[in-house]
Amino acid sequence: MNESQGSVDSSSADGSSDVAVAALVTAIEVSVLDGTLDSRCAASLICRLKEEATHIIESGYSTPAGRSEMERALGAVEAALLSHDAHRFVATYAALRAGDAFSHVGAQLQGAKSGWQAE
Repeated sequence: MNESQGSVDSSSADGSSDVAVAALVTAIEVSVLDGTLDSRCAASLICRLKEEATHIIESGYSTPAGRSEMERALGAVEAALLSHDAHRFVATYAALRAGDAFSHVGAQLQGAKSGWQAE
């Protein structure tokens, strides 16, 4: 039992705790923000940790402070994932648009007919 959690044992039967889940989620958030963890991998991990958090809460192995910390950490990592994916989308879109700027070059050969011209 962890002394900082008082007299309530917040470890579930499989050894998970609300504090451990919150710490893992926070570590994933940091890794997403610094770019060391792919957001798709992080999203998969977060999905699994949400299931674990639900299990801990439903089993009665969670403290109010632990639930609050898990909710805070899950909200923060979801915001980080959305931000990361939004930045990636904007960068990809900008790269595509930059490619469009030159797509007309060489598209029309000399002597080629344009449009619907009759032969």
